[in-house]
Amino acid sequence: MAITTVMAALVARQWGHNLVLVTAANGFFLTIDLIFVAANETKLVQGGWFPMLLAWASSPS
Repeated sequence: MAITTVMAALVARQWGHNLVLVTAANGFFLTIDLIFVAANETKLVQGGWFPMLLAWASSPS
C-alpha cells in the first residue's frame, strides 16, 4: 500500500495537481500505511514468519 500511495502521488503530480494538496493527502495515507507496517513488524518474530514462508514456498516461480 505504501508503494501504491507513492505512485499515486507521482501520477497526481504528473497530471498537474497542486503540490501542496498532493503532499498533504498522500502524506496522510503514507503515514497510516507506515504505522501499519511498523505495528506488524513485531509479529514476524513471534511466528508471523511461518505464513510468509508458506506463501513464498507455494508461489509459482
